[in-house]
Amino acid sequence: MKNKKEFYLTKFHVKGTVKIPNLLLHELFPSDIIKKIASKVLTTVPGWAEITYMNSLRGCIKANSRDYILAWLFSILQGHNELAYVYSKRAIEVFEGDHLFIRMHRYSNKRIKKIMYGYTGLIRFCIWFFNKYFL
Repeated sequence: MKNKKEFYLTKFHVKGTVKIPNLLLHELFPSDIIKKIASKVLTTVPGWAEITYMNSLRGCIKANSRDYILAWLFSILQGHNELAYVYSKRAIEVFEGDHLFIRMHRYSNKRIKKIMYGYTGLIRFCIWFFNKYFL
């Protein structure tokens, strides 16, 4: 049996265009600036998606410290602090006593708690609560 790699879907952004021919769009909005604004304001039709996957590094026998560092770094840069926390925790288990991974783990922990107990967490909770109970 082949060793299956597991991946996390970290970003799924559907993109598209306004479904109106260019001639008609130019007839409605002769100015290039207004056309640009219209393409952002008017409803778009899905045309494609930008998808980002990250390797979970679970079951990767050949994963080295560089793999864990890069996975953690890309998670932080994408704003997936909880995923960075998981990577750092696994790295500590695999590479016992490595101070870099311990520092990365502490940093991820602080970022998660800052979001959870800060304004960002409060705003996200309020949006979730409003959508769940009022929409």
